[in-house]
Amino acid sequence: MNTSNPLSHRNKVLFYLLLFITSLSFVLAQTKTTVESILENPDNYDGELVEVVGKVENFKSKVSKRGNAYITFDLRGESASITVFSFGRFNLSNGDRVKVVGYFQKEKNVGRYTFYNEIDATDGSITKLKGK
Repeated sequence: MNTSNPLSHRNKVLFYLLLFITSLSFVLAQTKTTVESILENPDNYDGELVEVVGKVENFKSKVSKRGNAYITFDLRGESASITVFSFGRFNLSNGDRVKVVGYFQKEKNVGRYTFYNEIDATDGSITKLKGK
């Protein structure tokens, strides 16, 4: 006797299909670019999900007054650098080659502070690549 529920199986298939499409849309929505291109045309990338490869410089790992771990570093391209921010802890060092996926903001206000030309990778990713 077959006790499997065909509706349950269909729901599982639909769930995994939806999950795949959502993941694919995230990957397709990001713009592969360079540090130099972003800084030459910041208005074109403001608020956009970008993917950029470069080297880590000025890496800092800190904890906010509220106890939240975060990092900042300069992502060095061929001839320019852009600041990267993310909440969390990362095993990175100066000189590491990384791929950063995050939202670029031309100007970001946090309390009384204003940050310019920054990629926020909190909802994206920072991946260490092989080679320096």
